[in-house]
Amino acid sequence: MRKKFYIFFITIIAASIHANAQWIDLGSHFPDTINTACLPDIFCFGDTLWIPSCTNANVLYYSTNGGMSFAVKPTPAQFNAVHFLSPTLGYAAFQDGRVCKTVNAGSTWTIHGLAGSAAYNITFPPHSDTGWVCGYWGHIHQVKPAGVSPNFGVFTSSMMSLSFSDTEHGWVCGGAIIQPYQNNAWGGNQTYPFGGWNDIFFINDSIGWAVGDFIYTSTGLIHTTNGADWISDANPVSEGCYAILFLNELEGWVGSYAGTVLHSTDGGNTWYVDNALSICWGLGLRNTV
Repeated sequence: MRKKFYIFFITIIAASIHANAQWIDLGSHFPDTINTACLPDIFCFGDTLWIPSCTNANVLYYSTNGGMSFAVKPTPAQFNAVHFLSPTLGYAAFQDGRVCKTVNAGSTWTIHGLAGSAAYNITFPPHSDTGWVCGYWGHIHQVKPAGVSPNFGVFTSSMMSLSFSDTEHGWVCGGAIIQPYQNNAWGGNQTYPFGGWNDIFFINDSIGWAVGDFIYTSTGLIHTTNGADWISDANPVSEGCYAILFLNELEGWVGSYAGTVLHSTDGGNTWYVDNALSICWGLGLRNTV
């Protein structure tokens, strides 16, 4: 199976072909509204891509050919993240706290429930129809087929990202906090180097990575090999980071505040500069046969 990576920016989209790490500018394939919108998230289902616009336009960018062209679909309001369970069934996390559902690939949306505050991220464990949404001031809610649960959060920091390796093992990160989900409950704050965290990604129930601010003693890059204890990684560019994605236990990419793309082939122990383009907001994976 051949894999392609997509990395998203405020004014540019680029794709990295894993086979030769060549970067390709896809910005010209976007409609003109790309210049007035930020792109905070991406979800890929084969060659079908969904990208929310988090400012101004209140639209969803939609492609069925791997980003070669995009259609623009209106949304009820500004939203920050999207996750699809099939080419037609998906959920979105909105800035006004709504969690909405679509059954027609994003052409129309209905309110599925309320997250209580601005919702920043939404994800579903593999092969599960029950997911999670997190957001402002520690809100964490479960997204079930029947609706959205009451708040599970007991945190004082805004939650920015969620990652689940399976239905029993998950993690959430935010400002100065990383907490695990196990035994059907959210646990205590884990031990990690100082920093505020924007994105978290686990490949299984032990190995994961988080990225965030580069300030004082924080490099903005950390990883764990046991799901609990975090190790600081050397940052070759001294920039805070927005997004992280790994293919397997060894190879992954990070996007920085300034648009530098970092690449690791040893599980995050060492990083080197892969490219530098524009401000990186998110990473997504597309699989093609």
